[in-house]
Amino acid sequence: MDESEELEYTRRVDFDGVWYEVTTTLGKEGQAELMVEVEAETSGERWVGSFSSSYIETLTSKTGNFKRASTFARMVVSAVEGSAESVYVDLLTSADLEALRRRRHSAQPVVVNGGV
Repeated sequence: MDESEELEYTRRVDFDGVWYEVTTTLGKEGQAELMVEVEAETSGERWVGSFSSSYIETLTSKTGNFKRASTFARMVVSAVEGSAESVYVDLLTSADLEALRRRRHSAQPVVVNGGV
């Protein structure tokens, strides 16, 4: 993807037996904002997140692995496609997040989505 191009990608993805349509959009450089939309096919429930380039770059910098927003967006797309071995995407419910919080404060593992 050329830095001046807009990226828009939509794919049908199965998360734990439920099909979702995942759309990722990154605006052109200078107005770059990463938008991720996830919609459950059966219920129509929808989640939308919008992240500025500066937010993504600050966040990735804090992890010690800085990525430009366009690079991060391509990584998200490859994770949704399942074409990358080093990155993946998962959809967590509020219950999953709470289990992760408990696990973080506990020495005992907590089961999330059928795994540890």
